[in-house]
Amino acid sequence: MEYRHETIEYERDFGILRLLKKENLDENEMLVRLNRQYGRKNRITVLTLRVRLERLLEYGMVQQVGTKYKII
Repeated sequence: MEYRHETIEYERDFGILRLLKKENLDENEMLVRLNRQYGRKNRITVLTLRVRLERLLEYGMVQQVGTKYKII
């Protein structure tokens, strides 16, 4: 069970990075696209997205420019 949870966490972080690789997006745009990608069963919430973005900011993988985020 622990392994499955870690795999889902990694896939979602990677999904955010994959979106930002193409273009700079704000939280709302990312939320809409990620939920379209994951479907009904695995919906991502605003709070979850913010936690993930904060972690990616802390690791130095993304940068916030105004209201949008981009890969460094």
